[in-house]
Amino acid sequence: MKFLIIFPILILISLFFSCSDKSKSKDDNDKILLIGTFNIEWLGDGIDDRKKRNEEDYQNIAEVIEKTNVEFFGLQEIENENALKRVLKYLPDWTYIITPSGTSSLNTCFIYKKYLNVENHGNYEGINVAPPTTRPGSVVRLKHGKLDIHILNVHLKSTSSFDNTEEKREYSFLLRRMQSSEIIRFKDSIINNKINDKVLVLGDFNDNPIREDKSNILALDSNFFFPTKYLASCKNEFWDIIDHVILSNDLVEHYQHSSAYVFDVFSLFPKNKADMISDHCPVMIRLND
Repeated sequence: MKFLIIFPILILISLFFSCSDKSKSKDDNDKILLIGTFNIEWLGDGIDDRKKRNEEDYQNIAEVIEKTNVEFFGLQEIENENALKRVLKYLPDWTYIITPSGTSSLNTCFIYKKYLNVENHGNYEGINVAPPTTRPGSVVRLKHGKLDIHILNVHLKSTSSFDNTEEKREYSFLLRRMQSSEIIRFKDSIINNKINDKVLVLGDFNDNPIREDKSNILALDSNFFFPTKYLASCKNEFWDIIDHVILSNDLVEHYQHSSAYVFDVFSLFPKNKADMISDHCPVMIRLND
């Protein structure tokens, strides 16, 4: 009788550790990688924040990240490491890379599942074409199965309500065109130096190439594959999105067709709670090894 009691207990213990391992590792047979970008509007550390959040808000941000099933995110508008930790304490299977620019509280950074192989390559100053109006990007190298990708995270110049004259608006357009040229330069430098031939750029572009003559990132559309450009905003289906994940030509064969997707935060939470998460929604794609 003692054997009959102990045996089921051993099975339960085995199942527990099996489930625990799955949360911290990835099946070697899983050839799909989910990559996303998410602008977490003014994510602060709780001290004199521009967007004041309570603990539930940080927890809701973490819930959004987990529910997307994305494994690797580029984030924008992150004040500092402490701000990031206020979210990641609810995501124990995740880690991060952040290299603050020192000149802005709107930093880019990366968060990803701990089982991924990610190298920090620091900030990319090339797109910081007119500081402090513009800011640098950040770069990592991600290796996953047969994939070896340099990833550039960007937050390009916006055309906001502060650009309240035609001259200011034209200047913001010029800066985005200049930043687009620098993104292309980054891609070409990686490929021409034979570091590797796969480049992915993600982030808040504050623009969309489908705007035709009104777009200031058309050069990017002709130099990259743009799977996210036809997606609609989660806030209004008649708006195009400004958050993108774009791929160099040699990475296109790994893109899972029609996988570009916007995760609708506003359908998951009531509006008052969704507004405290961000004014953006996560945008993601799938890649195959």
